[in-house]
Amino acid sequence: MRFALFASVLSIVLISVAPIEVKDLFHTRGHLHDLGHFAAFFATAILFCWKYRGIRRTIAVCSGLFLLAIASEALEVAIYHHQFEWTDVAVDSAGVIGGWLLGWAVGFLSRAEAL
Repeated sequence: MRFALFASVLSIVLISVAPIEVKDLFHTRGHLHDLGHFAAFFATAILFCWKYRGIRRTIAVCSGLFLLAIASEALEVAIYHHQFEWTDVAVDSAGVIGGWLLGWAVGFLSRAEAL
């Protein structure tokens, strides 16, 4: 599980700083741009949050993923010299919230079945 967490975060960072040719290969530009942002952070949030361990951990994890969204966008600005895209951060954040909600619900239901 730790490998999946590490790989998920590393993938987000590497795709953020990848050359334009690689970004085109993964459709991170164009019509799938927002979906790619959402899916990456949604999947990462599920991996981090599927086993609900309390509100403090949830806040810490979600805050970390929100900071990752900002940091990855800042890296893109530093490398590609374009404007900071707050809409990307908003889509990433929606992915975090959606992933957390699904991860929490699955964890909650699996604990309820165990009772």
